[in-house]
Amino acid sequence: MGKHILLIQGHPDAGQRHLCHALEDAYARGASAAGHEIRRIDVATLDFPLLRSQHEWEQGELPPNLAPAQDAINWAEHLAVLSAVATRHACAAQGLSRTSGAPRVRILAGGQKSAGGKGP
Repeated sequence: MGKHILLIQGHPDAGQRHLCHALEDAYARGASAAGHEIRRIDVATLDFPLLRSQHEWEQGELPPNLAPAQDAINWAEHLAVLSAVATRHACAAQGLSRTSGAPRVRILAGGQKSAGGKGP
């Protein structure tokens, strides 16, 4: 039986398609062909307030329009985050997921080279 895979599209421009969108589509095609169930989140289309403090992060309520995204993350056994820019935080999340029992996270950065010197 296939895994539950969530593709999180992190490109900030929802107005047009970019390399990250092509990577997402290719990932979805390959995973679907291998028998996995796919869901997607497009972060650029979500409407939510920015967190302004540590207190809001720790004590604030989840905005109701983010509940479907939270449910999708909880559903997933594997997360693939597609981003135009790889950051240290994203790479740290990938490493943390390998040791914490959280769903495995794969960071795909459009136009960036991986640590092994190969493109995405």
